Amino acid sequence: MIQSITSQGLVLYNRNFREDDKLVKIFTEQAGKRMFFVKHAGQSKLAPVIQPLVLARFLLRINDDGLSYIEDYHEVMTFPKINSDLFVMAYATYVAALADVSLQDNQQDAPLFAFLQKTLELMEAGLDYQVLTNIFEIQILTRFGISLNFNECVFCHRVGQAFDFSFKYGACLCPEHYHEDERRCHLNPNIPYLLNQFQAIDFETLETISLKPEIKQELRQFMDQLYEEYVGIHLKSKKFIDSLADWGQRGKEMKKIAVDAMGGDYAPQAIVEGVNQALADFSDIEVQLYGDEAKIKQYLTATERVSIIHTDEKIDSDDEPTRAIRKKKNASMVLAAKAVKEGEADAVLSAGNTGALLAAGFFIVGRIKNIDRPGLMSTLPTVDGKGFDMLDLGANAENTAQHLHQYAVLGSFYAKNVRGIAQPRVGLLNNGTESSKGDPLRKETYELLAADESLNFIGNVEARDLMNGVADVVVADGFTGNAVLKSIEGTAMGIMDLLKTAITGGGLRAKLGALLLKDSIRGLKKQLNYSDVGGAVLFGVKAPVVKTHGSSDAKAVYSTIRQIRTMLETDVVAQTAREFSGE
Repeated sequence: MIQSITSQGLVLYNRNFREDDKLVKIFTEQAGKRMFFVKHAGQSKLAPVIQPLVLARFLLRINDDGLSYIEDYHEVMTFPKINSDLFVMAYATYVAALADVSLQDNQQDAPLFAFLQKTLELMEAGLDYQVLTNIFEIQILTRFGISLNFNECVFCHRVGQAFDFSFKYGACLCPEHYHEDERRCHLNPNIPYLLNQFQAIDFETLETISLKPEIKQELRQFMDQLYEEYVGIHLKSKKFIDSLADWGQRGKEMKKIAVDAMGGDYAPQAIVEGVNQALADFSDIEVQLYGDEAKIKQYLTATERVSIIHTDEKIDSDDEPTRAIRKKKNASMVLAAKAVKEGEADAVLSAGNTGALLAAGFFIVGRIKNIDRPGLMSTLPTVDGKGFDMLDLGANAENTAQHLHQYAVLGSFYAKNVRGIAQPRVGLLNNGTESSKGDPLRKETYELLAADESLNFIGNVEARDLMNGVADVVVADGFTGNAVLKSIEGTAMGIMDLLKTAITGGGLRAKLGALLLKDSIRGLKKQLNYSDVGGAVLFGVKAPVVKTHGSSDAKAVYSTIRQIRTMLETDVVAQTAREFSGE
């Protein structure tokens, strides 16, 4: 039987099927999870929405006796914050995979769909992804035929005790009955208590939950025990989370970030307010604020893991970069860079003069051995919310083919280690997709990239296709890259201005239409907002040197600190240094 339906759906995964065709597993609200066939996926209009963790309203042709098809889509929702953080993405992927294995194909389960969607939306909103995963795990156990009581003792049925768990009885033991099982789990009593709460928790109360890292680690270990004992599934996505354990151990070490508090259009207020938020959310960072102490203190609310290094001197936006670095030795940006060079900080962040920060990166922090010219790289938006990394964005006006080849390697390292893309697609920005297109620089670069087997080089890409997600890493010379960056920024702002003008000048009908489309317009604005994924990285120097936009608000500063934290967690700069130095 074949029928056409319109349904909300979440893409679980896709896989290759004969050349450019793909099979796409989608969990639909109305028809359960099904496999859909997409012909010529790379060239299809469906390409942006068949990526994992994309939510949309699909027009579907359902075939109960064979493959089904996607006819159209609208109301696309992506999860840019999830996709920009390797750790959150790992847990979100695991949750989706868990929903997948708990449900038979073609079996409708609207409550499970709603539960999964809500969990991902809360992860995207910034709630604790580890706790959300625990809640999802414990509540979905019933779908595997497992029902556990964490509320009372299995023997005396008393409640409110310091319970432990017994796998022998599959239930809790109170202190008076611990002796019934010599091999009880010896849990922290908070663990059974929390799991009892998680079994029936109201999502609205989640914002009030804050757990210490050691409690979350104990929860993770016990949930793994439960699933091993009662469910027995071994998901690849869970193994990936387990592989992050070393990074998690590294993450317990304090990451020291030197911040130029006086750089940017809205300094120091926007800078300090972003720092306040980051310190509240990330317990493993320390921030050094360089600048005017009196001005900084007006906005600083954080009291722990933050210090102020006073200086009256700063680099202005119209200063000549190299001269400013040399002459203004006590400028906030210079002192922040020196802190990194001397090992007092692990990374430097500034919203100030771009040229001066690049010069500070080159001359103070220093180049990685065998990297000729560090490049400026940023993650730019795409229509599917996943984004792409592009370099060079203006660190160098002129480049050789060897430089561009190095940028491809650097960009792949970043996409792989920070954004969690296993095989990043590398594209060379050109005036056509044919291998024969371009000037001598592009032609020579093409040959170098094609010959490098370590790269997933997909060939030339055109500027018009960038926001459609044609590549994960795009390589360009600094002049061209900066021009494309400014074009994307200007286009995004222009689109929003046009929409605003059309709405305000279109009378009552336009305003009513805008009201009905409010959520969609807000989603569009969010997709076009490149600042959510952080700043531009000067890649190729010995430590993270990151430039956030001069007009950055507190949110953009926060996002950039989060980005730096991930870079330090994954140790991407050290890995890059080892790769290029051969040590």
